[in-house]
Formats: sequence, structure tokens, C-alpha cells
Amino acid sequence: MLILGDPSDQTSHNDIVKYWPVKDPRLPIEGDIHKSLLHRSLISTQTFIVRRDILKQVGGFDPILKALVDWDCFIRIAKLGRIAFVPEPLVIQRFSGNSVTKSKPNRVAAQEIILQKNLKDLQCYPDILSERYVILAGGLRHLGQYKKGLGYICQAISCSPLKIKYWFNLILMLTAATFSARA
Repeated sequence: MLILGDPSDQTSHNDIVKYWPVKDPRLPIEGDIHKSLLHRSLISTQTFIVRRDILKQVGGFDPILKALVDWDCFIRIAKLGRIAFVPEPLVIQRFSGNSVTKSKPNRVAAQEIILQKNLKDLQCYPDILSERYVILAGGLRHLGQYKKGLGYICQAISCSPLKIKYWFNLILMLTAATFSARA
């Protein structure tokens, strides 16, 4: 369970309660979840129990990453075997507005590194790979890195040329780049 809100604001009663992971029949959350984890992060560090030798075997958390360290680590762990899931709330997590986890530049940089680290596996799933490219391109667009984002949109289209939403994202990226250049 995640509670989104500012923990320093004691007067706030506007917390949003979300249960994570959201069940999606296309993405199993138990058993062999490597493919599911390539698609998106499903596990939060404080709810994951793993033997120390397994954590050491995969190299632990990557100190280069400034965000999404748990997702990166769990992708590597999931390659080694099956994952069990307890379908009940185990923790309450709060994110403040200045949370390192919510830092857009950190998340986008981590998404790019994770994509590159798992490119070989992702190439086995072109739909997932193209979706990761689009998500990364969207993050880069929000950061004003249009040229780099454009490259990822083009890669998404080359993986899945019939997805209209990717072409829409290409138009959105080109429009944002054009208006940015004029400003």
C-alpha cells in the first residue's frame, strides 16, 4: 500500500491510498515475473524479502542509480527464480514533494540506464521494449531534452510501427521541440 502525500504536513488529510502492485492479468506478480518487471516496477524495497546470498549474487543495489534502484535489483533477482507474493498491505509509504524517488531527472536517468542494462532481454519482447522507449522519451520531453527523446520515439516506432499512439508521441515531441526552439 502506498499513501501519497506530504508527511511533514500534519494538517493534510488529502492522502491518496493506493495498493501496489495493481493487478494486471497480462503481467503476473508472482512466480516467474522477470517479463513483468521488464515492463514496469512491481515491488517496493520495504516489502521484499530476499536471502543475502541471492542479493550478493546479483550485485546488490547499483550505486550509480539515483532512483529506481529497487526495480533494477529486482529485475536481476527475478532472472534467478520464482517470486512469491503476499496479497495484503504490508507497509505504508509516504512521498514528499522533494522526495529523491520523485525527482524527474533522477527517474529519467535511471530509466535510461535500466533500459540499456536490460536491452538484450527487452529485445525478446518488442512491445515492452517499445513501451519503455516511449516512457523514456516522454520523460526526456518533460525535461526539455527533445533531441534525445526524439531518438527514443523513433526507436519505439521501429519496434512497433503500427501503434498510432507512438506516432502521436512523435508529433508531440516535434511540436514541443519546435515551440522550445522559438522561445
